[in-house]
Amino acid sequence: MRTEENEIQTSTGTILLSAMECAKMCGISRRTWFRLAASLRTPACVRVGASPRWPRQSLELWIALGCPDRKTFEARKEAGRRAIWKSTQI
Repeated sequence: MRTEENEIQTSTGTILLSAMECAKMCGISRRTWFRLAASLRTPACVRVGASPRWPRQSLELWIALGCPDRKTFEARKEAGRRAIWKSTQI
């Protein structure tokens, strides 16, 4: 389902966020968000056409982990996936 602002939504809310929405969640300006993204200090974006969007789940996890740089974030996210996968292999 799409809203008037071209946001992709599900019954639980928006799953892909614009730079403005990410910046608002972090309490910073859109310009600062793009500076952080350019210096690889945010989660990776996905492209919808030419527009960058950030998965809400990744952004929420990134914030919960203390806003680490992208390399650290991806490593910690992958370690968490491996731990979950190993716990199911009994």
